[in-house]
Amino acid sequence: MAHPPKKPDYAAQLLLYILPLPPTSSSTAVVTTVNEEALDRILAKIGKRFIPDDLNRMTLWIAIKQAADDKNKFDRFRSTARTHAIVKSMKRVRNAAGSLAAIIKGNEDTIELLTEQLASIEQLIVRVSNIEELLTKSNVAMRARYDRIPSANEWLAGLELPLIFEDFFYRKPGRSRVNDKPSGPAVRFIAAVMREIDSPLAEETIVRAMTRFSELRKHRQVVRRRSSNIGQK
Repeated sequence: MAHPPKKPDYAAQLLLYILPLPPTSSSTAVVTTVNEEALDRILAKIGKRFIPDDLNRMTLWIAIKQAADDKNKFDRFRSTARTHAIVKSMKRVRNAAGSLAAIIKGNEDTIELLTEQLASIEQLIVRVSNIEELLTKSNVAMRARYDRIPSANEWLAGLELPLIFEDFFYRKPGRSRVNDKPSGPAVRFIAAVMREIDSPLAEETIVRAMTRFSELRKHRQVVRRRSSNIGQK
């Protein structure tokens, strides 16, 4: 029996688009020093036996701070009124760019004088059209496929911080329970980081986010590894 063709996973495409994110003028400055006291508190919560001998404290702290900075950018691209406003704005940009391109193309001499500018305008039209289409399809597909779209805090607790834990501590971000309460080094790491860089998040909330968004975390892992490979070239 033939299986129907697999539908594109626009949820994954949305993550591929928004993460890693390009720098913006409002981006936080690159971390150059480690908050040693905060990092000591985080590591103490994990437990000494789970900390590798070759742990690079500076790199870990930079990864933690980058995750905190990216959280706010991530929130811009969730399926919210703000996302719909982005799509609406992209349509206006596309229409305006199309009108400008038409004016330039209306005169051969103008085309010759503004060849490079016209090429840039046409590239802009393609770019904004792609963003508009991707965000629209992703929003529809994510709402249809998942019972909810992760909030910015859930993205941190359920996707990014578990992957940072895996990268630096060489362990899968598991979820165990002790005395019927969430435990394990990954959960303790996430809870400790949230207390230091954002706002405290209950361990039960962390476990729910890790479980609910496990598929999206797999997609995010692909993006992180691809970005890391590019950076090493």
